[in-house]
Amino acid sequence: MAGIEDAGYTLYTVQSGEFFPTSDSDNSFPPLTTSFTFASGCAEQWRIVNPDFPTEVLNSVPSSCFPGGRDVNSPGTCLPSYRLVALGEFRTPGWTSGGVRAWGADCCRNDMTPMGVGRGGLCTKVFSTSITAYNPVAFTTSSTNSVGETTTYIDSLDRSATDNATILSSGTMTMAAMVVYWQESDLEKFDPEYAATLADHLSIGFTPTTTSGVMSETATPPNRSQLPSATSNLGEAVGGSKGSGLSSGAKAGIGVGVGVGTLLVALAGFLLYKRRVGRREKKLDRNSAIQNQQPEFVQRASQMQTA
Repeated sequence: MAGIEDAGYTLYTVQSGEFFPTSDSDNSFPPLTTSFTFASGCAEQWRIVNPDFPTEVLNSVPSSCFPGGRDVNSPGTCLPSYRLVALGEFRTPGWTSGGVRAWGADCCRNDMTPMGVGRGGLCTKVFSTSITAYNPVAFTTSSTNSVGETTTYIDSLDRSATDNATILSSGTMTMAAMVVYWQESDLEKFDPEYAATLADHLSIGFTPTTTSGVMSETATPPNRSQLPSATSNLGEAVGGSKGSGLSSGAKAGIGVGVGVGTLLVALAGFLLYKRRVGRREKKLDRNSAIQNQQPEFVQRASQMQTA
């Protein structure tokens, strides 16, 4: 597994009454334990977010392109062309050897670097090879203050347009990281070499064996005339479609003259918030894990919801 030595490590202590990574009662994360290949047209959907920064592009991939329809998988492994970053371990207070623990990590493309910390971050890269990107159609509004100064804001953007493609020879590309979670008992479901590398890096006693894993099919590419869809991860993060007005605060945030750093930091904050919204604190029951094909902490979350 390329780059695992640079994945970092953060230990999280899950207090009583809190949740483990996948105890999100509003979500069910599909497994990804075998190789997956994006369908043609899924992996490269670069869109210019703000016309004022025409060389800053985001990869707006619809959820239908991802394995299981989600960019979060449990148990999950990074794709062959991705590397593991932002590695974290989750334990209960007073943890001792043999106790309940889990791991989570972001997965970035091998040619990209992580941006931000924790699960649900961004991956970025400065590119110098030509790519095709789609321009949004901008609708602007101007306002004049009491001293006669006029400011122009982007009122709304139509990001579904596909008839205004442009070729960029250089710039910065950003995309959301894929997220994976697993427990020690999940290693036997992974590719033996992948599992052995993880076990060695995490100092887990594990002997890999042949495993059938969970098969994943190649996702069907969406209709480009409808991109990005309502379920697009980054499409949702950066605004609505034509005619969806923004609040005055949002207008000020993406107004003419705003630096691209501010835009990406705001986007990162939104993605981190989106991954956590709706999560409820659930009491961790160490004795309620059911041993089957799903990771034990997913089962605990299910049992807690029905308790």
